[in-house]
Amino acid sequence: RNCVVNAAQEHELVFFTMSSLVCAMSGETPNEPVVSRKSGHLFEKRIAMKFVEENGTCPVTGEQLGVDDLVDVKATTAV
Repeated sequence: RNCVVNAAQEHELVFFTMSSLVCAMSGETPNEPVVSRKSGHLFEKRIAMKFVEENGTCPVTGEQLGVDDLVDVKATTAV
C-alpha cells in the first residue's frame, strides 16, 4: 500500500510504501513517526525525543539537534 506523508511545516508531499517507513534507531515501523529537519532521518517519536533531550544530537549523524528539529509525520492511506 502507498501512503501520502505530509511533512508538516515543510509543505511537501512524499510518497512511501508503509514498509519503507522504518525508524533509523529501532529498525521498526514507528507508531508515531517524526523526521529530522536537519538529516531527514525518520524515527519513532518517543525514542528520538528521549535521545535528543539527553544528548542534544542526532542519533544517526551526531550533529546538533533539538526537539524542535523533529517534525511529526502525518500519514494517511492513499485511495
